Amino acid sequence: MEGQPSNPETIATVKSLLESIEDKEVLLLKGTVLIPPFEKVMTLLNISHRALWAKSKQIHPGLPDFKTMEKVFDARPVKLSKGTEAKLIRHLPFSQKAAAFLVDSVNQGYGLSAVTGWIGAVDSGLFEQPVAKEFWISTCKRIASLLTAKMHPLTGIPERLQAYISADITRRLGCPLAQSLYPELIATWGDAPDGQAPVQYQHLLSLDCMATLLRIGAWMMAEWQASNWEIVCAGEQQDRMIGLSLIPRFSPTDGWDSPIRTALEAFATAAGWQQKQTAVTFLGRLWGKGDSGPDVASKTRLLRNWVQLRPSRPSYEMLFDLARVCAIEHVRLQGLDVEVGDADHMLNANLLRAAEALSRLVKYLDDLGVAPELIGSALACYESEYRLARTALGFPVE
Repeated sequence: MEGQPSNPETIATVKSLLESIEDKEVLLLKGTVLIPPFEKVMTLLNISHRALWAKSKQIHPGLPDFKTMEKVFDARPVKLSKGTEAKLIRHLPFSQKAAAFLVDSVNQGYGLSAVTGWIGAVDSGLFEQPVAKEFWISTCKRIASLLTAKMHPLTGIPERLQAYISADITRRLGCPLAQSLYPELIATWGDAPDGQAPVQYQHLLSLDCMATLLRIGAWMMAEWQASNWEIVCAGEQQDRMIGLSLIPRFSPTDGWDSPIRTALEAFATAAGWQQKQTAVTFLGRLWGKGDSGPDVASKTRLLRNWVQLRPSRPSYEMLFDLARVCAIEHVRLQGLDVEVGDADHMLNANLLRAAEALSRLVKYLDDLGVAPELIGSALACYESEYRLARTALGFPVE
């Protein structure tokens, strides 16, 4: 389906905003807190700029090709020609809220690419419900204020860290247990050799970022329920918290659960798995049903490697197809005369992708030596935030 070009009013507004800051000098603040740069989240979710741009160009054929846009995505971006810039403004859905924030921050002398990127994402489809949009755009602006007004003017890292932990937004979004450890970290900062930052410093900041990402994910799933409430009620799923079953648990003997394995076992069970073989083997055969033997073997191997977090990662299209195959088999086994739509497949593919992201985040922190109780505190933010989001959206969990 081909998208419509931006309307003349939007084009004029965006052009005016960009022209107003064209020649201004700003201080680019590359660092961020609480929310990681959007590019890092794309990498975590296995989304490449090339693939994302290809999808956008299918909807908006008037956009420049990726070879041109690669200059923008490069670590040292170059200035685009006026013609290319005009194409972007005309054909790419442009967030006026992100543009307005960009102008406002530049007028204050700062450039905050991480925050601008998140505001653009929130305003351009990450959320649809006004309540969710307003909450997260406001939250992004509070993070920007923390960075520019409270942290940047200070010179020492301990002083900036004190400003960070004193901020209401940090207490609202961060990892609860990490908050209690910051004061001791600041007090012992000078004991670190050669003035280096203590190892725990990055650990705690990473936990705060993880907690925030989980909160964003909770809002996304809660919003999906609010937007599809009739379907939710028809399935008697009003009190279900989508994705909660993927949150891993820690065992002193076995370590952390694998969210990928948990997700695949749930998909296999829905598709008739009797646990006579592993869920991976069952799904590999089901997924390759009707295909040649080698393809079944390759799909089984792909899933096995995926569970083990080896380099081979299934694409989103593969996850969508796996979700589709499982849904069709579930409907067949139940004898239901219903057709499962793409929206359901997309939701399930997104859950599989979220399971991988969770697996990688937990493994990263565990490999760093972060204590299980700290990781668990960050993970617990998903359920608590889900309840807050559902209440804010008008559909509280009973």
